[in-house]
Amino acid sequence: MMERDRVMAAAMATVRAETALQLTISFAKSKMAFGKPIVNYQTVTHKLVEMATEIELTRQLTYYCAAKYNEGKDCRKQIAMVKWYAAEMNNRVCLQALQIHRDLGCTKGYPIERIF
Repeated sequence: MMERDRVMAAAMATVRAETALQLTISFAKSKMAFGKPIVNYQTVTHKLVEMATEIELTRQLTYYCAAKYNEGKDCRKQIAMVKWYAAEMNNRVCLQALQIHRDLGCTKGYPIERIF
């Protein structure tokens, strides 16, 4: 039972991080700096790629653990690892999203602030 809850926690952390990424991509496309959207700047693009990569790695590891759990295999170790990793990944992705949003990311009621 605990293993199922841990896999679900990993999945929820992955979804939160994906939501933060999508909000950040939309923001970066609309926010202008020096006459062009900030998504066109290499540093922003690199951060977005790093965020997407971490999310996809976590998603695949979560799928793997869920499949092993559904097969009835002993995967307690892997499930504990994916739960921890997903939570840490969510923190890293949300922090990166907050940095891209800059001061707007800390504005009360702003979507990224609620996720963080």
